Amino acid sequence: MTLNYCNIEYKCKTVSHEILLDFFRQHFHEFIPPLDTMVCIEEYVKKLFDYSVIVEAWHEQKLIGLIAVYCNNQKTKGAYISSVIVSKNYINNGVASSLLSLIIQYVKERGFQYIILEVNKENYPAYQLYLKSGFFKIEEKENTCLMKKLL
Repeated sequence: MTLNYCNIEYKCKTVSHEILLDFFRQHFHEFIPPLDTMVCIEEYVKKLFDYSVIVEAWHEQKLIGLIAVYCNNQKTKGAYISSVIVSKNYINNGVASSLLSLIIQYVKERGFQYIILEVNKENYPAYQLYLKSGFFKIEEKENTCLMKKLL
């Protein structure tokens, strides 16, 4: 069943560390593979909060999705998307597409020339979203694909 949520607000860099940590604790199992098998969630969230740009999706004052990008490589003018996650009840409502479009616009406006991300090969919906958004495969690893979008 797909629901259509009309009142989704998109914000940039407003989420508190506590809400961000709680969101990742609630959704770590939705990553492929689960996030806690790859990183310490608390350390990962601290790094995201301190060093990345986070665009958030909110519905009825509840965080329902986010995208985090590092825009700190001034030498190559490359940005890196570290995380994209949408709560299960909001999947297939355009939230991930909107978040991705907003972060692409944000990165482009700051003079970056490309964005890189890594996606698990088992995460077919995400892979398709990235292709549709203009990303292309630049490297294939055992379980993941490295993808790039030129801006």
